[in-house]
Amino acid sequence: MCGITAVLLAGADSGNGSRNGLPLAGSSMSAREWALQASKCLTHRGPDWSGCWPKLGKHDVKVAFGHTRLAIVKPETGAQPIVRFDSDGTEWTVLVVNGEIYNYGELLDTVLKDCKDEIRSDCEVIAMLYELYGDFEKVMNSLDGDFAFCLYDMKRDTVMIGRDRMGVDPLYIGHTAHGSVLFASELKAIHQTCVQVDQVEPGAILTYKYNSAKGLWMESEAKYLPRYPSTKFVDKPCEPWGDKTVEVLTQVRTLFEDSVRKRLMSDVPYGVLLSGGLDSSLVASIATRFAKMRRSDGERPYWPQIHSFSIGLKGSPDLVAAKKVADFIGSIHHEFTFTVQDGIDALPDVIEHIETFDVTTIRASTAMFLLSRMIKAMGVKMVLSGEGADEIFGGYLYFHRAPSAEEFHEETKRKIQLLNHYDVLRANKSPMSWGVEIRVPFLDQFFMSYAMNEWLAPWKMINGVDHTGRKRIEKHLLRAAFDTPDEPYLQDEILWRQKEQFSDGVGYSWIDGLKDLAEKSVTDAEYATRERTYSYLPPVTKEGLLYRRIFEQKFGTEAARRAVFTEPSIACSTAKALEWDQTWKKRTDPSGLAMKEVHVNGR
Repeated sequence: MCGITAVLLAGADSGNGSRNGLPLAGSSMSAREWALQASKCLTHRGPDWSGCWPKLGKHDVKVAFGHTRLAIVKPETGAQPIVRFDSDGTEWTVLVVNGEIYNYGELLDTVLKDCKDEIRSDCEVIAMLYELYGDFEKVMNSLDGDFAFCLYDMKRDTVMIGRDRMGVDPLYIGHTAHGSVLFASELKAIHQTCVQVDQVEPGAILTYKYNSAKGLWMESEAKYLPRYPSTKFVDKPCEPWGDKTVEVLTQVRTLFEDSVRKRLMSDVPYGVLLSGGLDSSLVASIATRFAKMRRSDGERPYWPQIHSFSIGLKGSPDLVAAKKVADFIGSIHHEFTFTVQDGIDALPDVIEHIETFDVTTIRASTAMFLLSRMIKAMGVKMVLSGEGADEIFGGYLYFHRAPSAEEFHEETKRKIQLLNHYDVLRANKSPMSWGVEIRVPFLDQFFMSYAMNEWLAPWKMINGVDHTGRKRIEKHLLRAAFDTPDEPYLQDEILWRQKEQFSDGVGYSWIDGLKDLAEKSVTDAEYATRERTYSYLPPVTKEGLLYRRIFEQKFGTEAARRAVFTEPSIACSTAKALEWDQTWKKRTDPSGLAMKEVHVNGR
């Protein structure tokens, strides 16, 4: 992953300049200078190299791209922006990408087999496909990866923007008062310049053309791919945990193993985040099995023994469980501890990097932020993680109260639609603050296409028993798929361990410490006037107000605060799910410990 910026310059903005490294009203400034200045806000995302297009001296262009690189695949040749030429040697397409294209080798062997160019980056296939098809939607449907990109077709004077279906890689769009359109991997690069900033919707396929009469880049087309391809796989629903059980469990297991395998594509040392919970432990176990095999290009792996990383307060549930998993799967394990004060001291930096004031996200991001710094210090630049399983399989403890399979399924869809504002945002921005890339196998489009089928909803319900007579618990379908006693992926005490939200599992006193800090830092008078102070999404707790205050200190613009999304929640539910139990509306707390009646360690 990297950091990208793009400037689509309006004629009325040509008189703008910069201050404090960001474009503002002032002396004349070219599109290139805008893109370059914005890119300098993203050097933490790409500490290995940087680039800008067009070349210095071209002051009349209306488009400019910037790039900061974290080199994971093809580190010797993958610098960006990527400029490609037609058969006459004329510049044709320019591309900047943040992400990885996992099927680039397959594309080169099939639809792109006649291309004679020596590929410089896995991401270059995006431009190659566009030059072949001339159809942006067809390009997007050909890609298997996590990405956000901007492509400029100089012949057609057209700019195209694409983001992967799940929004794994962040991308923001901003509009200036004079009509310029800016894109950036993070909010901090453009919010001071723009009057409005939003996330580019996951799955977006946007096309911009220049209107010379108005002196503006106009969106000429906008299409959106669904979060995952819609494939039924069966003609009619089969009985949950009936005679098709082995077939279903095998499909879940096979598709997920393939998702992990493809995400081991790397030319640099990598590892796994290991909390000791089900999701990260499965990822670590599968990665360990594949790591010793030859890579798809025939080369031996750079790091054939997986390194695993965990963090928590001393004696926390996650640290204990992670060590057991590491011993079982044979990874080289690295355990780090932090104190409540360490986490509190990091809060301003965490909020600045993750660019939100959502309580759950900040709680969980802090430990990940601290761990990522330690991982980078050890020379690792890419890790796999377990985000997404709770949304797909209904793993949060409040799913015990789902009133029906239909509502269970609808809630999983709602959770998935919002992931780019919560766990996916955290998983990307916390590690990337130190130049560490995270890959999330559960959010693979082909795995989700199967696992999110509506007919599987009754299989996910947390009631009754399975085909063996075992009482069903959260994420039972996933657990059962990897319950293979002859060749176990995990020991039973981990495979069937109850869900712990990451912010809880690192140590229950972490959240208590945050609440205590908020009580001491936020006065009753300040809390009483919070709705006047913060008219947009006013905080509902003193802890939330504390985070909002820090956010405003770091950003402080209307564009920045309105780019954030948060809503009331209990145990990480959506606001809609609060309707399942009327008492939840009176005690909203995003911690899993809010479900005391379900959590075995409920306090």
